[in-house]
Amino acid sequence: MTGHELPDPDCSTTRASDPFDTPATELRRRHALAVLRSYGALTLADLADEVAVREHGCPLPAIDPETVLDVYLSLYHDHVPALVNADAAVYDQERDLVAPRLALVS
Repeated sequence: MTGHELPDPDCSTTRASDPFDTPATELRRRHALAVLRSYGALTLADLADEVAVREHGCPLPAIDPETVLDVYLSLYHDHVPALVNADAAVYDQERDLVAPRLALVS
C-alpha cells in the first residue's frame, strides 16, 4: 500500500486512494494537528496510531498494522515536515516527539 488509505467499512482492510489526492492529504494533516491539539506532545508512533483511528473510525486493534505503518510513514515523510514548515508543530527527532507549536517551546 502506498499513499493515503480510505477506510473500509469493516476496518480490517483499506483501499488505496490516489497518492496525489489533495483533499486526502489535507485531511490527514488536519487529523494530525487535531490529535496534537488534543493530546499535546506525542511520539510519532502514537500520533500515527491516533490518526489511523480517526481516519478509519475504528479502535486501533481493528485496523490492519500495515495501514498504521503507512500512516506513520506518510506522517514522517510528508505531514509532520509540512506542519513544522508551517510553524504549526515542532518535531524533536532525538526524542521522536511531535507537538503543537507552543508545547515544546518552553
